[in-house]
Amino acid sequence: MNKETLQLKKEFVDPYVDGKDLLKVRRGEQYPSWEEVVGVVSRKGSTELESKTRVSYQQAAELYNTLPAKARQFLRETGKAQATGWWCEEQGKTLEPHRRAPDSRGVKVLQMYLEQQGRCPLSGVRLSGPGFFAVDHVVPLGQTVDGVLGTDEPSNWLLLGAVVNSQKKQKTVDQYVAHVSKFYNAGKDAYSEILKASNEYSKIRTRQRNKIKSLRGKEQVREYVLNQGGWSMLHQKEKQYLGRYHMDIRQLGTIRVTPTGLRTGGDQRKYFLNAFREEWVFGDENLAISCYRRARQVDNDYVSGKISLKEYCRQLFSIASETTTGPGTSLESFYAKVSKKLPESTKNFHQGE
Repeated sequence: MNKETLQLKKEFVDPYVDGKDLLKVRRGEQYPSWEEVVGVVSRKGSTELESKTRVSYQQAAELYNTLPAKARQFLRETGKAQATGWWCEEQGKTLEPHRRAPDSRGVKVLQMYLEQQGRCPLSGVRLSGPGFFAVDHVVPLGQTVDGVLGTDEPSNWLLLGAVVNSQKKQKTVDQYVAHVSKFYNAGKDAYSEILKASNEYSKIRTRQRNKIKSLRGKEQVREYVLNQGGWSMLHQKEKQYLGRYHMDIRQLGTIRVTPTGLRTGGDQRKYFLNAFREEWVFGDENLAISCYRRARQVDNDYVSGKISLKEYCRQLFSIASETTTGPGTSLESFYAKVSKKLPESTKNFHQGE
């Protein structure tokens, strides 16, 4: 490792690896800092940094190989492109969907971070290490904008601050600047109150999570739910925590977008998950687990292209209908919500395919 690479390691990598073999990451923040807000607004949507460092792929690879396994995994998988296929720098192409993210992608992400000198190109703010960044896809994965299909190629990447990226979601840069401008125009004091309220909310959720994690056995879970006023009175986060820590009913899948650009329901799948979770607490535990496993298989079948969107909706709805409370929404309503990004001609559930 030459002197220049060692200097990069000392300045941009070593300080940000903690003692648990992980990169230090930014957690629990829902809003960017005031400095980031000012930076986004003042840069007016520019993503070009005034100064960048020349870093070769080989230099980045040397540094990448010094990182612990979990840190390398973080860099490989930022951007969640498993549904459309991860970029493979060594092959110069995107891989087949659902393959393991290659190390060469992690190297490319680290190279971009080093070239940016640890700065977010949208806000211009220098952040505390590569774990504070996330890959944003300029053209959303699987979607076509102005004739360009969104893939995981580096030319479609923006390596943004993690909180900026999380809040930006699928907005365009101009849309995000307009969104952040509302905070900027309200002023620093008003924004500080927003941050304060957000932090208080996070503390409440942390206490709830810790309380739920401490429960022992189904009886204590049922008692907790009843003490909150019943299942319908729980916050969605509480339902998620109960599913995660006690039922192993976590989520149907991690995929939001398929290779053809279709969504698998996103948050709308909570109707079905909550039906399974409530069944676990107050009904037949074995039925709840069986429904959940079958629903996961249906989700996987849809994402992998084995069944159509309509069949996906029908099967999920049928499975959830086996529970005591049912899915909590109509079949037509669920279909309309998961197909909201499709062309108008496909949105009528009763149309033929």
